[in-house]
Amino acid sequence: MQISRSRPLKIAFWTFWALVFVSAALVPWLGRRAQKLDRMNAVRHEGVARVEMVQEPGRGDDLLSSKPTDRAMFVRFRGELLPVRQVLEGVGADRIRVGDEVQIVYAIGKSGRIYVDVARPRKAGP
Repeated sequence: MQISRSRPLKIAFWTFWALVFVSAALVPWLGRRAQKLDRMNAVRHEGVARVEMVQEPGRGDDLLSSKPTDRAMFVRFRGELLPVRQVLEGVGADRIRVGDEVQIVYAIGKSGRIYVDVARPRKAGP
């Protein structure tokens, strides 16, 4: 039996491929939406993390994108390597190096995922 001569097989064939294309478009969108909602509803906390990687702007071997405009940083917090969304400037911010400790603002979503929003130099104090 050929597909071109059987109407029910043609319909099943094109329906299958239509569902494949629709699901290929929807699944990534649904994943991004779920992560966005998880991040928006997360409770904010402050903590201290250790710097694992620092990318200065304008370097060729970047960590996050092809042309970073801001400092990119990865920190180790609770045993996980996490990207930092924003690195704040301040006294000593330009001297942050791998192995230093930084003050972070992070959030933990309902899924248990940790989102690091802000990193700034740790204040020297007693």
